[in-house]
Amino acid sequence: MGRNNYSKIFGLLLIIVATLLLNYSSVYSSNIFNATSRVNVTNPYPVIDTVIVTPNILLTAGATHNITCNVSLHDWNGYSDISVVNATFWDNNNVNLSSPDDNNTHYTNTNCTYTSQNGFYVNYSCYFNVWYYANNGSNWLCNATVMDLSNHTDSLSNSTSVQGFYALNVTSLIDYGNMVLADFSPNVSVNITNIGNLRINVSVLGYGGSNKTAGTNYSMFCQFGNITIDNERFSTNPADNFNSKVNLSSYSQNINGISIPKTLDGIVLGNTTYWQLYTSPVNNPFGLCNGTVEFTASSG
Repeated sequence: MGRNNYSKIFGLLLIIVATLLLNYSSVYSSNIFNATSRVNVTNPYPVIDTVIVTPNILLTAGATHNITCNVSLHDWNGYSDISVVNATFWDNNNVNLSSPDDNNTHYTNTNCTYTSQNGFYVNYSCYFNVWYYANNGSNWLCNATVMDLSNHTDSLSNSTSVQGFYALNVTSLIDYGNMVLADFSPNVSVNITNIGNLRINVSVLGYGGSNKTAGTNYSMFCQFGNITIDNERFSTNPADNFNSKVNLSSYSQNINGISIPKTLDGIVLGNTTYWQLYTSPVNNPFGLCNGTVEFTASSG
């Protein structure tokens, strides 16, 4: 083999080695290498996004009042994965979430109502019929809980206030029946009950007919004549006679001895007053007579 051939072979070997070194350098010259990671999550938990409860609640005298907690949530598995939504409404100043139901302090709804859906997002409404004597206060909470078909749960709370209010219910008719002139009626009982959520005192005033201004200083207007205000009287003691009773006035006066707590444990609390009428012959009343007795509840 000639010298030129050796030179050509040597040159070719140099080219091959250089190429190998170049390729090796391009593969192994970096100290960072990225690998792709992967997982498939098949059962995410449901999530409550918001709870909005009726604000500044004013209850309904003598009855229940509907309170609503609106719950918005999402579940990436879809609406059909939600098993149940429930809620609790309670006075957080006096009891807690797990306390037993009590009309004064604690209410539960074990099956809230589905209202709408938008893709993965779902809305529910949780209703509570809250009694008029529920505690007043600024720290009532509504806690909503969602559970999916795999028993995964999420909860969220929001607060509101229940206002205090004074309210009463009174026997609607004080009927003295048939009387003759210069006659004293027997006692007529008038029951007063507290239908608010605060302790109350009770004041009273009266006037003839149904117009307070025109009826001032009268207890009743009759078909003929009238009965003046001092001839209708009241007491909290059934044993008091007419002269021992308090004169009705056209100006408000407290009924002494009456201070009625709010209802507790479903027991409606009240007092009884006893009323009498004297048909004075001075104004010679005759026929059917009518007047108004106005009872007012105030801070007790």
